[in-house]
Amino acid sequence: MALPFLAHCRDAHENDRIVAIAREWVVPVVKNSPFINDMLRIANNEDKGVAGATQIGRQLKSKELDRLYLLSGSWRSAYIGWFSGAKERIGYTGQGRSPLLTEVITLPSEKTHRSKKYLNLLKEYDTTAELTAPIAVTDDEVASAKVLLESLNMASPLA
Repeated sequence: MALPFLAHCRDAHENDRIVAIAREWVVPVVKNSPFINDMLRIANNEDKGVAGATQIGRQLKSKELDRLYLLSGSWRSAYIGWFSGAKERIGYTGQGRSPLLTEVITLPSEKTHRSKKYLNLLKEYDTTAELTAPIAVTDDEVASAKVLLESLNMASPLA
C-alpha cells in the first residue's frame, strides 16, 4: 500500500536519495522498487520496546535523513523518527506522538483507503493521480515463478 506513496515521492524528489524502512515481511515487495535508493530492514521484534526502537533510530541516524514521512500511526514509529535526527518528521496525530513530529497532519475525518492516507502526507500530492504503482520483479523472480507454475501444471495462469 506504500508503493503509490513511494512513486509520488520519487516523482516529487527525483534527484533525492529515498530510503524505505520496511519490516522483513514487506521487504520482498519493495526491495527491487525503482522508487527507492536504499532500504533499512527491520527484522521481526527488532524494534520491540524502547531499547529496540532506540536501536532502529540509531541505524536511521547513520543515514543522515533530511525528511522522514511516518506512514505508521504508532508512537513507536514517531519515537524512532525523532531518534533518527531527521530535520523534518511528518506524520499524523494520535497516540501522544505530536511532540515527536515537526509537522503534524490531522487524520482525515472520513474513511479513506490506506494508500490515499499515505499520499495525503505529501504536500506535493496530486489528488487526480492514480493510486497504483508497479511492483518491481527481477528476471530471476519471473523465471522462478514460471518454474513453480509449471510444476503445478499452471503454465498458463489467468492472472
